[in-house]
Amino acid sequence: MRMNLWCILLALVAVLNVTSADELQTVDETELLKLIKEEHYVVALFCPSSSMEKCTKLEEVITSVREDMMEILDGEGRMAKLMDSPNVEEYDVAKTGQPLVVMFRNGLPVIYDGPPQEDIMLEQLFWYKEPGVQDLDDSSFEHLTQAASGATTGDWLVMFFTPSCQLCHRLTAALETVACKHRGRTNVARVNKETSGEKTGRRFEL
Repeated sequence: MRMNLWCILLALVAVLNVTSADELQTVDETELLKLIKEEHYVVALFCPSSSMEKCTKLEEVITSVREDMMEILDGEGRMAKLMDSPNVEEYDVAKTGQPLVVMFRNGLPVIYDGPPQEDIMLEQLFWYKEPGVQDLDDSSFEHLTQAASGATTGDWLVMFFTPSCQLCHRLTAALETVACKHRGRTNVARVNKETSGEKTGRRFEL
């Protein structure tokens, strides 16, 4: 009888372990912020309850590549899920109402905008590991872009911002996504027109 009890308990533990391995840890906004501060990399799945089928598919893909993803992230990452989080609007500027995968690199967000496919997700997140947006100031802007001379240094997409601009803050993830996706083909940068890029901002009458 006692042996049968032990067998049942072990079977329950095994089932629970399998279930947890197939699911992401669900956290709230406070717990996510704590993870972002503590971890080098955090992959967060924002799930609206109105789109659970797509959310479940993305979660299945993330959990199935968890080990490979950890290897890509040098073993310094965590993965989590948030349900109906209002914070998703910080990254989903278009307010699509769809599930969103965001990877934070030392707190800097970038959006995975590919399909729910394992190989594509791994390749894209590896490509997105390092920040893509350059910070330019009055001394480096002309040197790098050659905007006045007309000399070709490639195509540039530059966002002029101020620290108090909430929309600019919300565009951070989208700008990083564009920069990472077009790395090596298009240069993406930002200029703080209130401080280190004040002269450059005035030059373009911004």
